[in-house]
Amino acid sequence: MCKFEKNLITTDADLPIAASVYAIVNTRNELVIEYIFEDDQKPWSNFKKLAIVDKEDTIKLANYYNVEMEHLPQFFYDECGIPYDSVPSQAEKIFKESLEIILESGAQYKFKEAI
Repeated sequence: MCKFEKNLITTDADLPIAASVYAIVNTRNELVIEYIFEDDQKPWSNFKKLAIVDKEDTIKLANYYNVEMEHLPQFFYDECGIPYDSVPSQAEKIFKESLEIILESGAQYKFKEAI
């Protein structure tokens, strides 16, 4: 479950490949960057990848950037979000930029994948 969420990018709905990236602060006060990829023509390549920052490192991240924890999703949007429909390669780029922002603060994340 999430407490605070912001969509960083969504691909154009007319494309056969859909991708989106979300910044989320969940109910455990963990920052989660969620990357979802769906290909209508190759459903076996679909995935959901999560980069999870534990509570302590989420606090560290918020303090480093001088942002309240509940405003972290908006902070990530302001730093690397795209306000218009885009292409799948842009979603991957936004996901990687989000991870770089996390690491820059000295925080760490763990990956979790789901189908």
